Amino acid sequence: MEGLKERSRAPLSVAGRTSAEVERLIVGEKRLHVTGTKEDPADLTVKYGLERPPAVSTVGEVLKRHGMVDERRRRGAVFKVERGALTVPERSNHVLGVDFKGGS
Repeated sequence: MEGLKERSRAPLSVAGRTSAEVERLIVGEKRLHVTGTKEDPADLTVKYGLERPPAVSTVGEVLKRHGMVDERRRRGAVFKVERGALTVPERSNHVLGVDFKGGS
């Protein structure tokens, strides 16, 4: 019965996880350059001699996780679409669909 009990399905290790040391370097660099945007991974390679620099998206995710990046404000809808009543077809080819893209 012990072998039938429910167990966690989470992986024991994650191969592509960014190490805590690299995260600490990214956060430290961001604290030095508060006004800048995301750190350039190539700068981290040159400055700290990393063999494989993290991707730009990884740097952004680390900074977001540590609350060092403001989220972009999303714009609302520009116009509201109002749909009319549907026409019920009475014979073949009575109702046609048109896709209007705009323009002249």
